[in-house]
Amino acid sequence: MRNACKKTVEHASEFGIVNKYTCGSTSAIEQIRIDWRNGDGSGYVMALSIDYKYDQYENVRKIMERKLGRPTKKSKDVVLWRYISDKKLNELGNPVIYSSVDTDEHTARFEIALEQGP
Repeated sequence: MRNACKKTVEHASEFGIVNKYTCGSTSAIEQIRIDWRNGDGSGYVMALSIDYKYDQYENVRKIMERKLGRPTKKSKDVVLWRYISDKKLNELGNPVIYSSVDTDEHTARFEIALEQGP
């Protein structure tokens, strides 16, 4: 399990950095993406995305709801938490946590992002 994920892409530009890791078939994780983007200089987004096995979406969603409470947005294929009203938490930016599933593509994703800017 130690070597289950390997870095496959690293891309850097003046606007940000993207690192992608692809994971082996023995892992429940399919891909990891670490992304930092600097917009026009007044804001940025940092994100950690994890693509996981499609059939695990319901289990992940239930665990997230149990640990994080009632989501800000919930539908059949997305759960999302935004912590805009928490002033202490928002000192460094607006945290966003979500998980989604695409039934056509048979993919599922968990993402934590920190947005800052106007």
